[in-house]
Amino acid sequence: MTAARAIEAPDHPNVRFTSMVTVSLGGTGTIGHVVDNTGGPSNAASNVADLVRHP
Repeated sequence: MTAARAIEAPDHPNVRFTSMVTVSLGGTGTIGHVVDNTGGPSNAASNVADLVRHP
């Protein structure tokens, strides 16, 4: 399974995220980005992707 992003959020100054993480369990799937087009990927080469804050 492949996902472009784990979280899709509106582009608005009041929308903020902190301490986000995505995990590819067993490295069999791919998540391209953590939030929108930021952070990542998590896949077979890098199972965990951290994103400290967005935006």
